[in-house]
Amino acid sequence: MNRVPLTEALLNERSAEVKTYLDFVKVAVERRAVLTAREGVVVLPLSTELTHTLKANLVLLLYSVTEATLIQLLDEMHDVIGNNCSSADALNAELLRVVLK
Repeated sequence: MNRVPLTEALLNERSAEVKTYLDFVKVAVERRAVLTAREGVVVLPLSTELTHTLKANLVLLLYSVTEATLIQLLDEMHDVIGNNCSSADALNAELLRVVLK
């Protein structure tokens, strides 16, 4: 039984974004990609500095995914605990039972 469906859905969605961006960065760095404007009028090679920026953006994206997922998980955990436990004492007993399994 999945008690955190929103978190799982968010993680799946965001992991797809990370994979897409990672694939983009790999192509950009490994194949010495160039940027072209619409209709091919301007062609600009990707500089080393720009590829470093793309890689740094990947770290920020991973941080963002981690933060969003953890916040969603904490929200869902709070809701489940609030709906299933009448007091902190009941929560402690329930946690003890889970730990002793």
